[in-house]
Amino acid sequence: MKKYSVVITACPNKKTANKLSGVILKKRLAACVQILPIESTYTWKGKIERTKEFLLLMKTKTSVFKKIKEEILKNHPYDLPEVMSLPVQNGSTAYFSWIDKNTR
Repeated sequence: MKKYSVVITACPNKKTANKLSGVILKKRLAACVQILPIESTYTWKGKIERTKEFLLLMKTKTSVFKKIKEEILKNHPYDLPEVMSLPVQNGSTAYFSWIDKNTR
């Protein structure tokens, strides 16, 4: 298993994205959360939907994924929020050290 991951979720608005990123950072579940405006197209309840959202990219240790998932599910307004973890294959040793120092 890889030691580092990027956890992804999308929020309906900037306020929710800021709140969720604050919770994640305050609890030291990630060292960094990037928030990007996006447009999502997806199938929901048999219809194709298109909506503006804010994508959160959380830089963290793989070992805390379960706790991040719990916080997303607890604080997210969607019925079915996106919660995915992508393993980091390679990167800067100094950056990984920074993640270690800022994530429990």
